[in-house]
Parts: sequence; structure tokens; C-alpha cells
Amino acid sequence: MDRPHLDHRALEAHARPQHGLVTRTGFLALGGSSATWYRMLRDGRLVMVFDRVARLSGSPETPAQRIRAATLALPDSIASHRSAATVWGAAICGIDPVDVIVARQAGRGPIGGIRLHHPRDRGDLRPVWWNGIPVTNPLRTLLDLGAVAPHEVVGALECFVVAGWCRPTALDAALARHARPGRNGIGALRRALRDFDREVVAPDSVLELRVAAFLRRHRLPPATFHARVAGFEVDFLIDDSPIVLECEGWRVHGRDREQFEFDRARHASLVAAGHVVVRITWRALTTEPERIATEIRDAVQTWAPHLTRPPR
Repeated sequence: MDRPHLDHRALEAHARPQHGLVTRTGFLALGGSSATWYRMLRDGRLVMVFDRVARLSGSPETPAQRIRAATLALPDSIASHRSAATVWGAAICGIDPVDVIVARQAGRGPIGGIRLHHPRDRGDLRPVWWNGIPVTNPLRTLLDLGAVAPHEVVGALECFVVAGWCRPTALDAALARHARPGRNGIGALRRALRDFDREVVAPDSVLELRVAAFLRRHRLPPATFHARVAGFEVDFLIDDSPIVLECEGWRVHGRDREQFEFDRARHASLVAAGHVVVRITWRALTTEPERIATEIRDAVQTWAPHLTRPPR
């Protein structure tokens, strides 16, 4: 039996803001014992993510959870490079291994699934907490991303500027601060900035960017962005289906009365035309991605036997 001092509700409350994660140290501080820790790992109530870091069984497995687990496994670390770009909302292809920057003097050995970085450039390394994760700031993130994945910088730059995380003028200043012989990443960011004004096509909202990345990450069917459907422009239409994905941010859709009424009238028109509308909010996308993915898959499977798209 578990030690009577281990409060399982307290354990869940402790793990919840950490993406469902608990460290062995935190587990012991909550009254658990080493024997209980290993017993819960054996019976599946805890699932090991990294050494001394586990997730509660049933907690959604997300990129953010894995990145947070890496920073918990290395308490003095900051999510960086590809992982930091993912935390800030960029659609990065793959986050394994997780990138983290650690203090130069830490002297830690390798940990499976985590890539340790010990950069000589220590500027702009004060961690920023976003979505419960210590992460490099957006300016530093773009510079570091250019050092390991230069082909990803253009897309990340577009995402960050649209989201309001940084401005091109601030990035110019960051380039000037960090430029030095041998500093990787400078060239990729400089090229992206040089071409930014000509190439960028900003979507209407950051949420729409996140949904596009979400569809790819969860291997959902492709969708057309800003499709024309039943006389309306919708956010996404699952290709060759009647399924419409509508992105709803409270700032735009909840506070404006006319927008609120228009959205409801448009929804009624789409349903009357034979479409299925799946609504996606920022909170749901960031906190319940698996639920949203399941809802879309269920809609696709329901309509799969007769996927004849209603007229646009």
C-alpha cells in the first residue's frame, strides 16, 4: 500500500501546471517514498519521460509536455533552439531531441532525448516563462534556430512577427548585438529579415497559424486556408469534405457584439448548407490538443463513407 502521507489529489494539483509532470524530488516532497515512486512506474500510474521526471497516466502527451519535462530533468536549463521556437508557436518539423541551454559550468553528462547546448554567446539568456516553460526570448530563439535549422527561420520569423513577439527593428538590433566571428545563426536570420517584406503573407490571426501547424503535427487530413464556403470565407475547410474548422479568439469573437451576431448567423448558414462546423479556441488548442484532434478525426470518420463536398 502507498504511504498514508502521499496525497494523490495534491499530486495531481502539483502536476497540473507542469503539463501533468512530476519530478522524483517533488514526489518525495509530497509525502511519497522511493518504493511508491517505482511501484507507480511499474503499474503505469506514472510514466517515465526523462530520468527522475514522469507524467501522470492519462495526462495528454504534447510537445510542450516533453519540452517542460526536459527542463525539469535539468533544473538549470532553458528550452532553446527548435524547442523554444515550438513553445513560441512556430511550426517546427520535429522536436526530438529536445534542445536546452544549460549553464556552462553545469558539466552534466548526456541525457537520452535531450540535446545540451553550451553556447559561447551568453547574451539575452535570461529565461522567459511561457506556457509554464522556461524558454529563451523570441529574439534569441530566432538566432539560435538559425544555427541548427536555418531553413526554419523564415517561417518562425513570420509567426513571431504576426504574433507580436518581436518586430523587425528589434531583430535588427539583436543582430547587431550578437554579430561576431563564428556566431552561427546570424546569416540565416539576416537573410530572412532581408526578404521578409517581400515574402511574408500574414494570416488573420496567430490562432490560424497554430491550427495549421496542429493539423500537420497530428497527421490530420489537409485543409484549405480561407476557403470560400456557402458564400462565406471560413478559416479552414478539410479538403474534399463538408468539415469546416473555425478559429475563435475571445478578443475578436467574444467582445464585439456585431461580430458575435455575425458569427452565429454564418454558423447557421453553413449548417443549413450541409457543413459540419468544428470550433477551435486558443485555450482548447493549447490545453486540450488531443481532444480537438479526436473531435476532428471523429467528424472525418463519420463523413468518410459519403465525402461529397456540398457546393461552395
